[in-house]
Amino acid sequence: MADVVKNNVARKIGVNFIKPNELLRGMARHPELCCIFITFMITFIIKYGTSFKSKPVTLPPKQPQYMFPPTSYVLDSPRGSLMPLIEVLNAQEFVFVMYYAPWCYKSKAARSEFLKAANYFKGQASQFCSVQTPS
Repeated sequence: MADVVKNNVARKIGVNFIKPNELLRGMARHPELCCIFITFMITFIIKYGTSFKSKPVTLPPKQPQYMFPPTSYVLDSPRGSLMPLIEVLNAQEFVFVMYYAPWCYKSKAARSEFLKAANYFKGQASQFCSVQTPS
């Protein structure tokens, strides 16, 4: 019954299905074509198949970027180094420190307020510092 339905559909759309026995006989009659086809398919899979290529386990790290412009009154440490902060702590009486992550929305939102505060207190004995946290 299924063969009758398949044959009727094949006639209507103009497609002839190859039976498995015919395919095997054709492969036996022309082994060189079979070898060429298999070689082509293996080459195609190796070249364009993603499962055979090694995939990177992790993404390469991005270069750290400054969150505050160099002309601002905020000492920015984008690599997370605390040495500039320690030097400022020894020299200044009041130090305001902002730890941030460049991908964090809340850190980006707090940036403008931190800049406003740094500009307001720029002439007084205080220092504003920012340190990027490791991602």
